[in-house]
This record gives sequence, structure tokens and C-alpha cells, in this order.
Amino acid sequence: MKTYFSLRIKVALGVVWTIFVLWNFFQSFPLFNLIEVLQNGFLLLVLLIFFTALGKRAFRVFHVSFVSFSEEVSYSFGLGTGIIIFLLIGLAAIGALYQIIILLGILLLAGGIYPEMKSLCIQSYEAAITLNEKKFAFPESYFTILLGIAICVTFFAAATPPFFFDALTYHLAVPQKYLQSHSFHYIPHHHYSNYPANIGMLFLVGLSFSGGMLAQLLSWIYAPMTVLSVYAFTKSRWGNSVAITAAIILFFVPGILIVSMLTSVDNGVMFYAFLSFSAFLTWCSRRQRCWFILSGIFCGLAIGSKYTAIAVTFLTLELLLFLHEYVFEKCPLLSVLRKMVLFGLIVLAITSPWFIKNSLYTGNPLYPFFNSFFGVQESESLGYRQILSRKIPSSRDWLERIFSYYLAAPWTTTMKITGAAGISGILFLISFPLLFGLKKMERAIQYLLIVSGSSFLVWVLFLPHVLRYAFPILPLFSIVVAYTLWHSSMSHYGKKILLSGLSLILLYHFGLFFRESSIFQSMTYLFPPQSKEVFLREHGVNSYPALAYINTETPPDSKILFIGEMRGFYCEREYELQVVRGDEDIFLQQLILEANSVTEVLQELQQKKFSHLLVNIPEMQRIAQSFLRRDSFFHLEDEKKNKILEEFFSERYLHQVFSEYHVVVYEIIYPEAL
Repeated sequence: MKTYFSLRIKVALGVVWTIFVLWNFFQSFPLFNLIEVLQNGFLLLVLLIFFTALGKRAFRVFHVSFVSFSEEVSYSFGLGTGIIIFLLIGLAAIGALYQIIILLGILLLAGGIYPEMKSLCIQSYEAAITLNEKKFAFPESYFTILLGIAICVTFFAAATPPFFFDALTYHLAVPQKYLQSHSFHYIPHHHYSNYPANIGMLFLVGLSFSGGMLAQLLSWIYAPMTVLSVYAFTKSRWGNSVAITAAIILFFVPGILIVSMLTSVDNGVMFYAFLSFSAFLTWCSRRQRCWFILSGIFCGLAIGSKYTAIAVTFLTLELLLFLHEYVFEKCPLLSVLRKMVLFGLIVLAITSPWFIKNSLYTGNPLYPFFNSFFGVQESESLGYRQILSRKIPSSRDWLERIFSYYLAAPWTTTMKITGAAGISGILFLISFPLLFGLKKMERAIQYLLIVSGSSFLVWVLFLPHVLRYAFPILPLFSIVVAYTLWHSSMSHYGKKILLSGLSLILLYHFGLFFRESSIFQSMTYLFPPQSKEVFLREHGVNSYPALAYINTETPPDSKILFIGEMRGFYCEREYELQVVRGDEDIFLQQLILEANSVTEVLQELQQKKFSHLLVNIPEMQRIAQSFLRRDSFFHLEDEKKNKILEEFFSERYLHQVFSEYHVVVYEIIYPEAL
């Protein structure tokens, strides 16, 4: 009895001491953002179950079967998110895009698919128990642990307020404006607002349930879901060892790790593109019509998320369809062409909402590209104009370009940073010679090589400056490399050396990720904890304090004109901004050029109901130097126009109400005579 009470006293003292230490430690180093992170993580888990269960119900209705639970989860998540995306597009089209409708709609759907959600949870638990009891060989267990660590690290890196420029400009900002106005509408002076936005619409679920952090975590979830899809596809064909190797090779591409921290659509495009590729290969082997249709659906979801999927996914799938049916299966040419047209029609049906929207608002279904072809007078932007205007090179120039650029592309892509998060790592390039060590190459691997090789060539020809556009190719490369490592004609000892080398390269890739993540410093939101304002300010969003002032201190009916600032996500008032690529995009400058006096400028601003100006001076300087190629933001050569600009910015018409970090908010003073 004495021993029993002694033990109880020791335990009690240990608990008291632990609480005392923790209490004082967290007083000095508070984790006041941890609850927010855990809440959003829990909501993400619930949404993951919901999306997957919704897709599971749809597959059950259409009697689609799968070879494994992981394959079912991958496709079900993809189809479930696609269903929600289309429901949100429908709400926006009829003017019913209200937060309360989104919340109630999802809750009602969740009630309707409760049996699937319950079944999914039970199956997941049973799969986890089975995985825990299963004995893995050393490489498999090591890769699984390393993969789990990377998933956890990227989760906490992504669990922050969004700060990525593209997200604050359009990935989140444009869908948020649709939510505020409850429908689609044309946003002038904003080229990006006319990009397809499937994943942007899905972000609305995160914004409706919680906010920007949950939307960013929805962006993150596409990376581990793509890894699961690669694992499921590979395991059913070549076993667990190849599958785990392919999965970790993909996730440890430094560019994918880096994009996982940001609110981006690139991992989502990669996910849908891979589901399209894998569904197509499944159709090739099973010849079941449902897989052909699924391939087209997921290809459409990829294109509806980013135009680049037209080049690196749709075109290469059409090529593979032709080769498989006409070359390998010896089908009649007319039958092959009919299938190619049918595949294109399925893809068009899925992407048509965005083409219809752009046609109605701009007259160009592919706006802002190919404006001249569709007779749209507004300026073309971002790259395709340069592609279309290239001169046709001579035969000698072609030879020089082939040897100096195209054949060298794998090397230059590996050795250079191509765009944001543009680090591919060295594994793909260093593994290339192993292909020649294969005694036999299965047809599925041949198809993966055809698709990945042709996609890479298309990317090099048209989109070579940004690695993120090539993300749909990386899962295919990862599978080919993993298959090659495990099926190469080497001794058992030689394979051990290869796998050891692979482990070192993966660790080095992880190190590259940490180097880049130290630049973003995304984990400083938790370690050490920071306020949202401090975190965003340190991550380049110098306008956040000004936007916070606007949200709390200006009347609800205020309308803000942004000058220099292109990131509008954190503004809760009505605003208008210009995505500046040329002088014609600077709205205030165009007003002054067309006006004869400051009175006319004010009349135009009053007619558009602007009440305030937000002027971001550092961003004005950056835009002037980076895009306009000059020292000043405004370019008014006429002395009279410069005087109008100076008079407009005088205290007579603009009253400064806030200024911090070189971002100024003015209240516009309209003369009574107006």
C-alpha cells in the first residue's frame, strides 16, 4: 500500500512539474497560432473525407470498380472535387454564389453521402492497421518514413496566411470577388481574371468555411494526393517497391515541395493531368468505356485549372491515343479519328464553362491569348504573342537551335532555376542512362516515355521558362525512373548501391527545399509565432496594414482604386486594380491623358464611385522597372498632363488618412461643384 501511494505522489508531482514548466515556457514562447493551424488542419481532413466520399458515391452509381483502396481514394477525390467545382460554377452563373449557400449545400451533400463517409473512415482505419502490421524491406520502410516527414513538414509550411503574389492577385483574389458579388462578372484591367479557375472555385470552399489558410491547405493537399495516385497506379502494375520509390521521387522534386507551401494551382493541374494519363492507360489495358470518359473528364479539369495543360496534357494524350489505336492496335484510321474527336469533345464539355464565360465578357474564349485572332482589340499578354510572332528560322538556324537548345534542354533545365519554384533536382537527368540497362520494357512504360517525352518537347518549344508548367510530366518521369531502378539488369549488390545513391539525392533535394523555404520563412508563423500582420509584412505584403485600415475604418460602401498594388485578396471593400503590363493598363494615367483638366479626372472617378486611393510606392517602382522598363510609374511627356497629375495629388483633392511602409491611403475630396 505504501508503495502504491508513493507512486501516486511521484506521478502527481511529475504532472504538476510538467504543467508548471510548460506554462512558463509557453508564456515566454507562446504558440498562439497553433490552435488556428490545428483547426484548419481538422477542417481540411473533413473536406478531404467529404470530397472523396462524394466521388465514391458517383463511382458506385456508375458501377466503376478499382483494383485497390488507394486507387479508389485517388480517383474519388479527383471526381468529388470536380463535382464541387461544377456546382460552384453553376451557382456563380445564376448569381447564387453566397457563402451561406455554399456551406448549407456542402452540409446537405455530406448528409446524403454519410454512408460513404463512414465507410471511407472505416476503410482508412483498416488500411492503416494493415500497413502498421506489414513488414517492409529497408528501402521501402526508409522511403515511407522519409515521405511521411516531408508531408508533415510541408503541411506546417503551408499552414499560414497566404502570401504568394499570384494567389493574392488572382488565384484567391478573383474567386473572392465573385463571392463578394455572388456571381461571375467582368473585371476590367485584370488579364488574370479571365484565366480558367477550376481550383480557384474550389478555394471558395476554404474561404467559406474558414479563410485563406484553409484555401492554402486545399492547394497543399493536391501534392500528397498526386503522390497517392502515383503509388496506387504503380503498385497495381509493378509492386510495392516500385510504387513507394516513384512516390517519393515525385514528392521530393524541390519545385513540388516549394509549391506545396504556396497557394497555387500547379500541383492541382499535375494531379488532374496524372489521373487523366493513368485513366487512359487503364482504358488501354481494360478497354472499358468508363476509363476513356474519365480520362477526358480529368484532362478537362486540368485545362480548366490552367491553360498550359492544353499543351502538356491534351495534345500528348491525343498523340498517344493515335499511336495506341492506329500503330499498336492496327485499328482503321477513321475509327481512330472518331475516338480522337470524341476525346476532344469530352474535354471541351468539361472546360466549356470558362470558354463560354470569356466569350460573353470579352469575345475571346481563350482571353487574354490570341486576341488578334478573335478580333479583340485589347492588348495580348504573357508570352503567346511572342510565340506567334516568331520568325520562321532557316534550315541552318533550325539545326543550330536543335543542337544548342532543344537537345540541351534536359541539361539546362536541371542546372538552372526556371521561374518561381523552378528547381527540378538532379535525379531525372542522372537516371537517364539506366534506361539502356533494361532488358525488356513493358508497353505501359513505353507509353509513359512517349507521353513524358512528347510533353517535355512541347514544354521546351512553348513554355520553357517556368518549370511549374511542366509539373504534369513529373509523375510520369518518376514512375519511369523508379521502374528503371528496380528492373535494371544489375546484381543485387549493384541495386543496393543505386538505392543508397537515390537516398542521398533525395536528402539533397530536401535540403534544396529547406534552402528555398528559409527564403519564404513560412514556418515563422508558428516557430516563433507571429501575428498575421507581422508575418505578411515580412513576406512582402507591405500593403496589409493599409488594407486592414481600409477594412475597419472606411465606410462599408467605400470603393478603392489601387495604384501600383496588384494584390487585392485581403481587401474587404469593393476595389479596382490594374494588372500592369503596359501604359494602357494604368487606369489613372489613361484618365489624365484623355482629360483637359483635373476636374474631368475627378468627374470620371466620381462617376465610377471611387472614394479612396491606395498608393503602393515600392510596388510602383518595381512595376516601372520590371514591366515598363523605365524609372517612373507614370509616363506623361506632355507638360500640361504632368501638371494635372501634380494638381490631382495635391491636398486640395486627396486627404491622406493612412501611411505605413510606404503605402498610402487617400480619401478623395470631390468639389461640391461636381
